[in-house]
Amino acid sequence: MQYVLGIDLGTSSCKTVLFTDKLIVVCSASAEYGTSYPRPGWAEQRAEEWWEALRQTVSRVLTESRIKPSEIAAIGVDSQGSTVLPVTAEGQALRPGLIWMDRRAEVQCRWIDENLGDSLWQISGNHNDPSNIAPKVLWLKNNEPDVYSRADKFMHANGYLIYRLTGQFSMDKSEGGLTQLFDTVRGSWSEELIMSCGIDRAKLPDIYDCFEVVGQVTTEAARETGLCQGTPVVAGAMDMVASALGAGVYHAGEMYVAAGTVTALGVAVDEPKFTHSMHLYHHIIPDLWINAAGVDFGGGGLRWLRNVLSEEDYLILNDLAQESCPGSNGLIFLPYMVGQRAPLWNSATRGVIMGLHPATGKADFIRMFMEGNAFGVRNILDIAEKEGLAGGSIRMTGGCTQSPIWTQIFADITGKNIEVPGALDVAALGSAVTAAVGIGMFRGFEEALTGYSLENTYQVRSSEHQLYEKMFRIYKRIYANLREEFTLLAEIGFS
Repeated sequence: MQYVLGIDLGTSSCKTVLFTDKLIVVCSASAEYGTSYPRPGWAEQRAEEWWEALRQTVSRVLTESRIKPSEIAAIGVDSQGSTVLPVTAEGQALRPGLIWMDRRAEVQCRWIDENLGDSLWQISGNHNDPSNIAPKVLWLKNNEPDVYSRADKFMHANGYLIYRLTGQFSMDKSEGGLTQLFDTVRGSWSEELIMSCGIDRAKLPDIYDCFEVVGQVTTEAARETGLCQGTPVVAGAMDMVASALGAGVYHAGEMYVAAGTVTALGVAVDEPKFTHSMHLYHHIIPDLWINAAGVDFGGGGLRWLRNVLSEEDYLILNDLAQESCPGSNGLIFLPYMVGQRAPLWNSATRGVIMGLHPATGKADFIRMFMEGNAFGVRNILDIAEKEGLAGGSIRMTGGCTQSPIWTQIFADITGKNIEVPGALDVAALGSAVTAAVGIGMFRGFEEALTGYSLENTYQVRSSEHQLYEKMFRIYKRIYANLREEFTLLAEIGFS
């Protein structure tokens, strides 16, 4: 039997999953790593910790499965998007990576607006934002010129891991849209945008289709991980895109929510749709794109609350949330704790609670965080519908789906039935499918997903939906009325 390895590098942990050639899970392992926040608006991670997490999880999967490493036919890697990691020609990281959450490049964004005009929008179809790659590279060029000069390549996260595995520099096509240096229709670097930004073209890695084999596991990587030298490794994808494939979204018009640290809603389209409210990037599947936007600390907010409450187990939070009622006893939460990319484009946002009263309890707080995340997704859904993008039901993946009450809340607030895939680790599954198709194990993506199944469907409950409709109107007014206050608070310097 042959096997496929899917590796998912998220914002807080790396998960490695071993699949059979029928895409059945054999075993999995995960390892966490930290994020540092050196200054307000900054967010960094050490690339060596990503590699160590990969090394540990691969080693554990090989040990627990007891398979021969030579039986692994291919490896796929996905990761958090919009990371900038400067590396030497030997692949050594010159500093911690600036992850998607990092918003230090506000000045560089203003420069891009002033100097590029409409050309960025016309070529990339994406909004100019500090989280994206070009502004971060310019920040390094302006503020750490020695790092910029010494950098041979600016890598994203899974590109770095693929280099560590194969010794080859690469960028997968799904990452291109959020570089701001990419022709998102053609799927190639834009020489015009690169030149206009003053970035050295030689410092950008070559672009590969997500399913294209970049290289093979090297002798050194085999020694460190236990993998077999010569195992093919494909270019991989952004985690949001791998989740789409793993959730069975491979036709235009299909819609999904990937609910991890970021809770993002995406819609597959067969023609690139330029909209100022949503991201646009390539799907893993040729001739498909994805429009998406997210709540940038959606699932992360509940993790933050768990830590504040010193709870170890999410099941405890889930049980407590059920002791509250729909509407969280009158609480409304804006989940915008770390600044927002699409659709709000506001670096200054922070979490807001409205409706506190003496009877408010712990259970209300927990449910409030769940509802706030769903309200944020509902806001994106409304925008997608106005753009003519949204479809019928929603496929939902990620950690939120492990909580039945939270998943039901999403159905009741969005007014859409929520379909939960049978596969739990859909991003890793998407990476495994990408790798399997890339080496010819399947004739195409549709064949690979023939046995795809749904675990459960959560139906919208009418009375709860009617209540949430009233609360959602208040939710939108809260944000609209606080835009200026977010900016004023940021100017004081607490954020």
